[in-house]
Amino acid sequence: MTVTDEKSVAPEAVAVKDGRIVFVGNLSQAQAEWRGPDTRLHDLLPDQALLPGFIDAHGHVVGTGLQATIANLLAAPDGNVTNIASLQGKLREFAESAVGKRSDWIVGFGYDDSMLTEGKHPTRHDLDVVSTEKPVLAIHQSFHLGVVNSLGLERLQYTAMTPDPEGGVIRRRLERGTESGPVYGEPNGVLEETAFNPAADLAVAGMDPIDSGQFLPVGLLSAASFGFTTVQEGAASLEVLALLRQVAGRPPRRPAHRCGRLRKG
Repeated sequence: MTVTDEKSVAPEAVAVKDGRIVFVGNLSQAQAEWRGPDTRLHDLLPDQALLPGFIDAHGHVVGTGLQATIANLLAAPDGNVTNIASLQGKLREFAESAVGKRSDWIVGFGYDDSMLTEGKHPTRHDLDVVSTEKPVLAIHQSFHLGVVNSLGLERLQYTAMTPDPEGGVIRRRLERGTESGPVYGEPNGVLEETAFNPAADLAVAGMDPIDSGQFLPVGLLSAASFGFTTVQEGAASLEVLALLRQVAGRPPRRPAHRCGRLRKG
């Protein structure tokens, strides 16, 4: 959508002062009328467009900060996990990072079983290869399920005798087939919905406050870098609400976003 007509000339520059757009139009006019120490001039190149700030209608800004902090298990183009082996590699890299060494859990986000070469979820045994000394959690891209290693199942106290929680599923290993149907045994590590939520809670709680305290600031800056001026936290806890109140009491931070070549003055 544009606001020009056949007689209009495409704008060449935008002037911003005190966080507000004060001029859109000809570059020479912008330089003549708006050049100054408190004004930023942005050149609009022919192949660029200026869009209003995006409003996130359903998102998780704190989760965005978490995602930016832990292992990136996404497939292309946002990551390079292609199979279970590369997923294991990313988790190992996180474990050896400064954040990972401070964390009680080894955590990664973003794998998609449909994008893995194997075409299936990893299992507890696949994550045992990453570590048997720390619990491991690989979070699915949907954030509605995840996989833990054997130690993670121990921390959750999930066994063959644990019933599925209401609204969730503890996936289990197929023991054998019978005439009356399959018989399932020990959990295989894949946890869905309310069975998965406690794992995510434990993993996040196990991160060092130095790192978890940056989830909200990092999430806000990440959203702003993509042009979002309003964001949501669709799964706010009381702790997250307290963080939001703290941020709301501070002067807004306006990161400078480049649009073409950026000048000051």
